[in-house]
Amino acid sequence: MKIAENLYWLGHELENTSLQCNPYLLRDGEEWVLFDPGSPLDFTYVLENVKKHVPVDKINYIVLSHQDPDLCASVPLFEKEGFAGKIALHWRTSIIVRYYGITSEFYLVDEMNYRLDLKSGRRLEFIHAPYLHFPGAIVTYDSQLKVLF
Repeated sequence: MKIAENLYWLGHELENTSLQCNPYLLRDGEEWVLFDPGSPLDFTYVLENVKKHVPVDKINYIVLSHQDPDLCASVPLFEKEGFAGKIALHWRTSIIVRYYGITSEFYLVDEMNYRLDLKSGRRLEFIHAPYLHFPGAIVTYDSQLKVLF
């Protein structure tokens, strides 16, 4: 589902659960950013939606808002499909998501002034949100679209 120019919601609601998968895909020129790709339970559906827009190996970044498996446990499956970009996350989150088997390089937002500058000059800003609900939680603000993920 197209949310705004070059921004897509790729999720769905799992049956028999109150958890909803809410991954987003942002295109900025030749760069692609995937936000919170979901769990292994969501993987087939999310992968199918990603491939409608871009091959997995062309995704530059996956942003992980925090460590919960419903947000990020599918990352190793994306790696098996060809993802070779960086994982943007807080250092506290990086400690835990390693246990999912993630092998990609980490882009630690707290060491990068809580921002990610894309090649076009577009800046994604990360806001530390330790009380929502994990000490390594972040939200991402795209000032160009004025969207808070």
